[in-house]
Amino acid sequence: MKTKIIFCLIVLTCIKMFSQENDSIVYDFSKGVFEKNNISPQFGKSVVFKIKNINRIFYSPNVKGLIGEVVDETIGLNAPKTTKNSENPVPNSENIESEIIDKESKYNFKLNAISPQDEIKFGENIMLNKKFEYIPESTKSEKNLYKEYKKKLSALSIRLQTYVYIINKLNGSYTNYLEKINTPDLTYSVYKKIYDDSNIPNNIPNNSFETSVILNAAGHTDKYVILNKYFLCKTEFKDFLSSTELQDIISEFDNVQNKFASDNIRKEIDDWKNYISKTDEDISKMNLHQKLNYVEIVNRILLNKNSYEYISEPIQAYGDYLSFDIDIKEKKKVENDYIIFNSSRKFSYKEFVTGGMRLDFGVGVSLDFGHRDQKYSINDDTFGNKYLLESTKNDYTPKLVGLLHASRRSSNSVAFGFSLGTALDVANFDISSIYLGPSLLWGRADKIIFTAGPSFRKINQLNPQFEKYIKQEALPSNFDLDESKYVDNYKIGFFFSITYNLTNTQRGKFLQVQKGQ
Repeated sequence: MKTKIIFCLIVLTCIKMFSQENDSIVYDFSKGVFEKNNISPQFGKSVVFKIKNINRIFYSPNVKGLIGEVVDETIGLNAPKTTKNSENPVPNSENIESEIIDKESKYNFKLNAISPQDEIKFGENIMLNKKFEYIPESTKSEKNLYKEYKKKLSALSIRLQTYVYIINKLNGSYTNYLEKINTPDLTYSVYKKIYDDSNIPNNIPNNSFETSVILNAAGHTDKYVILNKYFLCKTEFKDFLSSTELQDIISEFDNVQNKFASDNIRKEIDDWKNYISKTDEDISKMNLHQKLNYVEIVNRILLNKNSYEYISEPIQAYGDYLSFDIDIKEKKKVENDYIIFNSSRKFSYKEFVTGGMRLDFGVGVSLDFGHRDQKYSINDDTFGNKYLLESTKNDYTPKLVGLLHASRRSSNSVAFGFSLGTALDVANFDISSIYLGPSLLWGRADKIIFTAGPSFRKINQLNPQFEKYIKQEALPSNFDLDESKYVDNYKIGFFFSITYNLTNTQRGKFLQVQKGQ
């Protein structure tokens, strides 16, 4: 049992070690500061650039790297266009009641009109067809026919105008809603307050300035009910205006030769038909049903905190640093009538990668210590004998050097590595030394590299067979000291060099992680 537990712990540890989680760079757009940066991403590990507290309906973030660009495609749903409310004048009937009925029976209508306290409030399930009842009377005299006509006309007109009023109110609320969400400073907390304030119960005082009727969840179903009732009322009204009973009323007045009454009734019918036609055209252009669906979808999105974040595709770095170009633009042009500060931003961000081996090639100068070239001259002693005398005493030889430096990537300004290179004899255009040793790299993009270690130096030495002429034996009279008396040998010494890297691979190399990996 103990062995199994240990085995499970080892497996879990390995899974944790080898599982790759995306590291992230976090920029708070609303505050304009980096919430998380200087992460020193590991070589080959996935990194994402995250922008939080940004209204992605108003802004379009564009993150561009060496692999290309990642453009924000926010909701993928076009908002229905805003339209004006229906403001057609309501027909006014001529004062023909005095020609038909007396003043006493003029107000004897069974009609429950709207009082100032009856403002429409969503969520209370108000059924308007119950509030405006039409109760026909049994008698069918000339006066009673007109009274019946006026009763039904009044009931239908009030119902229709009430529905139009509510639809206009919803349409205006939709326009107001778009203006609220299409602002640069919209964040989750701001939108949540608008939503909460819009859903405060009617019996609780609400002095909040940031509210929207169209966001009221309690009356959500009623909004669609109002639309359906409007269409039913419109159809009923049109049928009534074209009904045979109205024609009978007109005929009745024609029969008694009351042309004033019949002509005005005809005009009133035509005026109402025109009003209904124009109003219905305006409401059709509103496309309110689609607007309500749009608000429902957008509201669900904006109540999600993640909707105010933009996260780029995961990117793996196989170079020396990650580089991002961030361009945040407004999706729409703000009109001059609005006092909104332009918050578009464009900037670059770079992170140096750690881990993995990197190679730098540098050139500079070096100093060799230890072995040196041997140069001799012929010297006469007091007795006239000739001997070889060493003429070079220089222990330090500066040279032009080229080194290849291998080091582990680091986000610090200092790194340690290992170098291998050669020194060039400029005069003879020949490799004069081979260098090998540890190095210290100072800098990030541009590096100055200090290297020290053993050097395998090619030196020019006197041929061993002539060494006996160095203060030991006199030179033959025909001895000629030329290059043939020297040989080349490699000797181990010590060197110190300062080089500057010429490597042009500092630019980040990215590999975009494919979806599904």
